[in-house]
Amino acid sequence: MRANISNRSLIIAICCLLFSIYIFTSTDFEYLGKNSVILFVVSLVMFIATPLPAALVALLLLTLGVLIGLPKSLLFGTFEQDIIWLMIGAFIISGMLEKSGLMKRLSDWVLNQGHTRKMNRFIFIASQFISVVIPSTSSRAVMLLPLYEQLIKKLPQHKTYYSLLFPTLILMGSNLTLLGAGSHLIGMGLLEAQNKNTLSYFEFLLFGAPFGILIGVVSMLVIRLFTKVKHEQIVHEYIENKHYSIIEKKSLFIIIVTIILWMTEWLHNMDISVLTLFIALIIMLPSLNILSFKEGLKYINWSLILFVAAASALGSLLVTYNVVDDIQQSLFKTLTNLEWMNEFYMMIKTE
Repeated sequence: MRANISNRSLIIAICCLLFSIYIFTSTDFEYLGKNSVILFVVSLVMFIATPLPAALVALLLLTLGVLIGLPKSLLFGTFEQDIIWLMIGAFIISGMLEKSGLMKRLSDWVLNQGHTRKMNRFIFIASQFISVVIPSTSSRAVMLLPLYEQLIKKLPQHKTYYSLLFPTLILMGSNLTLLGAGSHLIGMGLLEAQNKNTLSYFEFLLFGAPFGILIGVVSMLVIRLFTKVKHEQIVHEYIENKHYSIIEKKSLFIIIVTIILWMTEWLHNMDISVLTLFIALIIMLPSLNILSFKEGLKYINWSLILFVAAASALGSLLVTYNVVDDIQQSLFKTLTNLEWMNEFYMMIKTE
């Protein structure tokens, strides 16, 4: 086993070295531009081909870049991005939902529907709802895990169906909102680096939600078709507490206000990142007795935060040193010299 791992690591190292030599000897990029390309491509290779944590890889290569000549502000300025503070605030808000018991109430309510057909509809609605307010697929998976475990316990014969349904809906829900996936946030960071217009939370929801909901419905139908699961009655021993606790009422009010403010960014013109962080800090005030400051910090996925920050910085290097522009120009030049290339393909590329 050790020999296989060693050989694989050696092959990866040799490929990265050969690529670096090629970039330095065969391209016309400036010195820092060459470093940018190498760091970016090597990071992608290590993300895919090594078991190292993605955040560790991104920070390691970013720090290496500073040591070999890239500006120090690139490393320490990564946390100046609005997206990073938006994620930190959103993680704390999602922690409030879990701590308050609202997610458990939602899970019990779904299980209390009495029939799998009706229950599956509400599972779909619940997964779409948490995709709107909870960042990252891993956090949404943690939120829905108790519901999944109870379903498998109640319906062991449907284990295959629900084992496919939950992760699929969690992944498809990533398409709905700006907070749905780290890649969305990294993309917005790159657009900001190019001084291009970015999408607000509402705009992203407006364009992404129809596609996300549609692909979620299609996924459910496909999974049900291939697993050939049949609908049946389900008995859940649960006494519904119709009265919300004080902490549940506070949390429900805060989450409703937060979503409204996110959706109306175009109206109040308050920066959504600062707004989200402000709400998260309010949640941790001792007077509200919802979530302590220490507890709030535990709900933040610091590994994902570091990865998004470092990956955004690595991507912005290609913009800062005109690597993207040079690659685009070379690509257009190559395409225009091809006899079979017509205007239709060029229009698609331009778009």
